[in-house]
Amino acid sequence: DTSKIIVTPAGASDAVTVSNIVGVFFDRDALGVTNMDRRVTSDYNARGEFTNNWYKFDAGYFNDFNENLAVFTLN
Repeated sequence: DTSKIIVTPAGASDAVTVSNIVGVFFDRDALGVTNMDRRVTSDYNARGEFTNNWYKFDAGYFNDFNENLAVFTLN
């Protein structure tokens, strides 16, 4: 189910399940995705006289727990 998350709040020892999530709000330093090691490979089709370009990259993720993040729910 993509409308819920399981989190352990700061200062708590037990995990909490939060459901009915409609959105999140965070600053640009809190979390993100980066595209690393971008590359393109090509394959020429001689019969059709065209070239296929395959764009590839590795994804890197970061999450900074010292930054602000708010979760909006329908509860």
